[in-house]
Amino acid sequence: MITLRPDYYDDFECIAGSCRHTCCAGWEIDIDPDSMALYRECPDIVCHIKDSSFILQGNDERCPFLNDKGLCDLILKYGEDILCDVCTEHPRFYNYLDDAEYIGLGLCCEAALDLILDRDGDFRLLKGVVSDEGEVLGSEPYDEVPFGIGEVNGFDGNASDLIEKLFPDKHGCKGRTDFYLTL
Repeated sequence: MITLRPDYYDDFECIAGSCRHTCCAGWEIDIDPDSMALYRECPDIVCHIKDSSFILQGNDERCPFLNDKGLCDLILKYGEDILCDVCTEHPRFYNYLDDAEYIGLGLCCEAALDLILDRDGDFRLLKGVVSDEGEVLGSEPYDEVPFGIGEVNGFDGNASDLIEKLFPDKHGCKGRTDFYLTL
């Protein structure tokens, strides 16, 4: 299988304690079976789990391992390898179509958004091959431009104007934003 990813993908780094909008609060953190098996061996972890999810704390529904400095106590105590798949992968996403894997960074993450919006140059994809073990092998420029990228590269304006151009409808970006602000 081939994999396509933006050329900035490998530059993503979590900003952890510097993040103003932590991904460790406000949503359910499901635990994959392999991590659950590991956590069962750690009494200080398993006591914070119910129905294969971390038991969220307080009104802001914080992960029980998110400390007051915005850092993960699991990483501080055990290292990054202790993290479940959700925590390891976020905000990365994977979509599959035919024999291709499309990888990207979700815009829900402050660090990913900064990386995407603050970069210079045109949007470029890199192509690799996924091994049987799931590792991406090789990396070369992919010159076939997906829908909309031609309009993005070289666009002189803000993101809102670009979205209006790519997806014109009666409920454009500004209209949707205004509507959501009234809720």
